[in-house]
Amino acid sequence: MVLTRRHVDVDRSVRQDAVDAIQSEKAASFRDNVKTFEKAVFWSLLLSTCIVMEGFQLIILNSLYVLPAFQKQFGIANDQGEYSVSSKWQSILANMALIGQILGLISSGCMVEKIGYKYTLVLGLVGLGGAITASFVATKLWTLAVGQFLCGIPWGMFQTTTTTYASEVTPLGLRPFLTTYVNFCWCLGQMISSLVLKRASTLEGDLSYKIPFCSQWIWILPLIVGILFAPESPWWLIRQGRTEDAKRHLMRLTTRHYADHTNTKASVNMMFYTNELEKSRSGGIDYLDCFRGTDLRRTEISCNVWAIQIVSGGSLMGFSA
Repeated sequence: MVLTRRHVDVDRSVRQDAVDAIQSEKAASFRDNVKTFEKAVFWSLLLSTCIVMEGFQLIILNSLYVLPAFQKQFGIANDQGEYSVSSKWQSILANMALIGQILGLISSGCMVEKIGYKYTLVLGLVGLGGAITASFVATKLWTLAVGQFLCGIPWGMFQTTTTTYASEVTPLGLRPFLTTYVNFCWCLGQMISSLVLKRASTLEGDLSYKIPFCSQWIWILPLIVGILFAPESPWWLIRQGRTEDAKRHLMRLTTRHYADHTNTKASVNMMFYTNELEKSRSGGIDYLDCFRGTDLRRTEISCNVWAIQIVSGGSLMGFSA
């Protein structure tokens, strides 16, 4: 990060604190960062655990298609009396969740700016609890499709909110590791779902496919309680003009040695100055600017990086059983 004073009218001491804070973050070693921001690491890991639920659910439904009880409940019998879910409905169920995720991704940005990261995640978890209920009690394919659509909305919210929170509460030296942890949670959720499915496949009747759905409820209450106790992102508080709250929450994210008046003040001034710099540069900018000039290059890089997860064929694994 490079800080300049172009178009930003702030006190010289604030600008100097910002420069000092950035240089201090760059000079700190990995070990020093972990020791200083161990609380931030903990809270980042906790909130990122929401992604485990997404990784868990995304492959469950596709794996249920081979269960006899699920086939009999939601499938259609052929001439030999064998039940199966049509490929059309398999595509509908998968795409309904994706449509919900798109809505969740779009809405989460607006919600975060209004109510913060914590309460956005809490609302998502509460909504997910109800959406899981819709899938759990479903007896028709259209009901299950509605449940998948509703589940997709909080899943989309989790994807961006957890990653952004991790990048804002941790220093530069830890951000690559803690944002990557989100992908680990995705894989962890898939591993857990495989174990649950293996155990559930030995059960008879409706329980063989209902238990994988209801097992997600186990995560919701502990995550909500933990998130309510988590500190809010100081960067978000600065954007809301709540400087004193930003100082207090920053102290909750660091060790007592770091959270003295000097270090806290310098870090908050750095956030304040950076925020003012971004506001001065973003005046009059809209979404179309993402496709112009140097921002076009950034858009291309971002899109290609995220597209790797899809074009690698990872989504096809969900249809294996």
